[in-house]
Amino acid sequence: MSEFVHIDGAYGEGGGQVLRNTVALAALMNKPIKVTDIRKNRKPKPGLRPQHLAGIQLVSQMYQGKLSGGAVDSSEISFVPGQFRQSDYVSDTGTAGSITLLMQISIPCLTFASKPTTVKFIGGTNADKAPQIDYFHRVFGPISSKFGLKYEFSLTKRGFFPKGLGVAAVTVEPIHQLAPVVLEDPGYVKSIKIFSFVAGGIHPRTGTRVNDSALRILKQRFPEPSVEYDVQFVQETSLSSVGNGCGITIVAETSTGCLFGGSALLEQGKSGDDVGADAARKLITDFDDGGCVDEYAQDQIIIFMALAKGRSKIRSGPLSLHTQTSIHFSSLMTGAKFEVLPIPDPEKMRPGENSYWITCDGIGFENPHV
Repeated sequence: MSEFVHIDGAYGEGGGQVLRNTVALAALMNKPIKVTDIRKNRKPKPGLRPQHLAGIQLVSQMYQGKLSGGAVDSSEISFVPGQFRQSDYVSDTGTAGSITLLMQISIPCLTFASKPTTVKFIGGTNADKAPQIDYFHRVFGPISSKFGLKYEFSLTKRGFFPKGLGVAAVTVEPIHQLAPVVLEDPGYVKSIKIFSFVAGGIHPRTGTRVNDSALRILKQRFPEPSVEYDVQFVQETSLSSVGNGCGITIVAETSTGCLFGGSALLEQGKSGDDVGADAARKLITDFDDGGCVDEYAQDQIIIFMALAKGRSKIRSGPLSLHTQTSIHFSSLMTGAKFEVLPIPDPEKMRPGENSYWITCDGIGFENPHV
């Protein structure tokens, strides 16, 4: 058996992302890992939370692995991957923990399975401090397809804090190898789609205020008629949601096919106006920074850049701590070479942009089953 790769769980972002990246890559690369100081600085509850445990248990099931330390509050785990076991799976956080974070850890693994695989996820579909399920479907999905990822997504029921109980599923089609992606020109915004919802006891008027607030701010930066707007609003029923919730996801598509997302949720102390404004300003900031992807997509694509065959080159806004952490561990686990350089002033496309080149020579990981 290979020696364990030591993973400092407090490095960089120091949260669940460290686990998601390293456990997924350990399974794919067939490398045993030992992760210490898990979420060390996440006060008042360091260590594994239920959603993190559900994610690593799912991968361990898929790869018939040996998982030690897999318990809520654990600060250390070891994982020895085995052989991939073809099956359909169910992963339940048991809480309102984010379903999209479970998708993050499982999709890279399932992309290199032997047959199409379906995973049913149960938990929070729209959770704080995680990508919204709508963002995952409408922004991450199309961006990941540029690498060659193929999967079908379905949302059966939304679930919110504190109960969760939302239900979504993905069916991933395996591929032999990921393709490199080059995104060098963000272009100009040509269309903006707004998707919002209310559920439970949240009055539909709140959803209207969310949309109106977002539109006011967006149209100041991206005026009509040069930008086409499409607004969709859904009042969820007791069949399509569990609990109270209200949220918005905004998707901007550019002339060069780049996608930018902005999302926000109704929380205690926030009005509908605040929610719409937060999402709109987030999207505008990410676009004006001059990159071809937004902050959420930026860190999620790093693992695919590392595994792809050939050189990927992405024009990006300022690197988030999540992205820096993902680069560190993706390099450590795969040997892929990353380079991050600020874009010089002569190559900048708009005043005040804060942009970088992220370049990666991927390892060309091959699916042993396909």
